[in-house]
Amino acid sequence: MRHGPALVRASRMAVNHRDVSALQAQLEAASEDRATSTSQQNTQKCVRPVPVPGESALYQVPEGLALEYRNLPSLVQASLWLVAGWVSALSTLQRLRLAWIRPLLSLSSSTGHVQWTKVFSFVLKTMVLALSFTVVLQDLFFAPSRLTTQQLLEKFFLPSQYSRYQAIARNDEGNATQGVHYLLCEQQGNSTGLIYLNHGFGASSLSWLPAMKPLLDRLGYRKVVAHDAPGFGFTDRPNDWLEPYTSRGSARIGYNLLKTQQEGLDQDEPILLMGHSMGSVTALRMALLLPSHVPKRIVLVDPALGIRPNSQRTTNVMNKVPVSNFFYNRIVDPLGSYILKRAVGRPGFWRAGLQLAWGDASRLKDSDVLRFQWPALGKGWEKGMIKFTRAQLIPMEVSDRDLVKQVLALPNTTVDVIYGGSDPIVKPSLIEKFFMSFLSQGVNLVALEGLGHDPFEEDAEAFINALEELLQ
Repeated sequence: MRHGPALVRASRMAVNHRDVSALQAQLEAASEDRATSTSQQNTQKCVRPVPVPGESALYQVPEGLALEYRNLPSLVQASLWLVAGWVSALSTLQRLRLAWIRPLLSLSSSTGHVQWTKVFSFVLKTMVLALSFTVVLQDLFFAPSRLTTQQLLEKFFLPSQYSRYQAIARNDEGNATQGVHYLLCEQQGNSTGLIYLNHGFGASSLSWLPAMKPLLDRLGYRKVVAHDAPGFGFTDRPNDWLEPYTSRGSARIGYNLLKTQQEGLDQDEPILLMGHSMGSVTALRMALLLPSHVPKRIVLVDPALGIRPNSQRTTNVMNKVPVSNFFYNRIVDPLGSYILKRAVGRPGFWRAGLQLAWGDASRLKDSDVLRFQWPALGKGWEKGMIKFTRAQLIPMEVSDRDLVKQVLALPNTTVDVIYGGSDPIVKPSLIEKFFMSFLSQGVNLVALEGLGHDPFEEDAEAFINALEELLQ
């Protein structure tokens, strides 16, 4: 039974193929020709996926592909510093005719005293030159691997046994499609209902992996689906305009993908929509797209609501925002992409970031880090991230508060919130303040004490326990 509105403080509950369709030119083909099994496709390849110990649904990155910038060989590094030092010494000499004999004489005066200005100049030049040489060689020969989704399909494999890749309509007319990577976990039997998961900023559908199978087993639904929003994961990254990178664009993809999963089945089966962080907006927008008679349960996880700019801009204005601006395409995007590539390519980047998001950093596992590292293999990942970020800066036509009101006004619809009581990214106080006015409309708030921003990853068992109790 569903209880009345409440602000619940839940104590921490710690307990212990690849079906891939060819890209279709039309939506009809995409709907009819589902993705073929990941495991079946992999049997035809020389490179076999290796499951991650303790998380069999996730694969190790294919051998030979690099997630990070690699260090130059020691001999190459030593040679670079020697060359940099020699060139710096030569450029410091007052008399170039002595350069090839005694370059280091420039560091002292005729009286034998050290000229500290020249010493500083020499050291600075050497460091700048050596680092510049290193950066150039790393980018040329030791950079992180970048592949298109199609290259991964043809030469290697996608990151999970649940991975699918399919052309999905991105508009109402169905005359424009894009390749979408999504996860699909299903079970046979008489179960009914579908769970749809939306990930947050910086993540991908892979972040839901620890909870997908347990959600089916515990809640009794027949399918759970999660797609990569444009700009993240292995979903295609359009170059024409910013609309696909908005929450509205991602919601449209999710809705059309959901329809392909309902073909030939009960179109009125209940839907459990879940959204994490910024994905909460996508989940709410998907609810507005679903037929009003369909029973909908919406659970927002650590929702990042109430932090976006508000505006009454129309959808038409948004659709016309160009991304072909010379300044952005020639200066901002390349520079931003390179900075992102360098940052993400540093050893320990993802681990350090996730430790900040976890309620208890000691619980962070290697598999948690790998789920965030995998998407960085995607070619154009940096550009997609920049376009997504730029799309979020454009004010939307409805505020987050009004969006929640619209969803709560739908028939057969309920909204609840689960969040980490120690979330350092979206503070619990902000979540409680935003939803306090909705408690009278039946919204329940459940705080998982001790957990951080990604509770379904940090402690999937505790998260599902709380969700199961909430849905009863």
